[in-house]
Amino acid sequence: MKFCVHDWKRIEEPKHSHFSYDGLEVLTAMCVCKKCGKKKVRKFAGKYVGQLFG
Repeated sequence: MKFCVHDWKRIEEPKHSHFSYDGLEVLTAMCVCKKCGKKKVRKFAGKYVGQLFG
């Protein structure tokens, strides 16, 4: 079994996924590991949109 410490690189533009309870927009984007080639959808924190749930 080979062990890889992934080095992720985005291969597409981030898209809106949902809003977190902290009021942050969560973006997702498809990423690929530069070392092993594994693909995965990763989450990124977007901009602060205010108090949504309060």
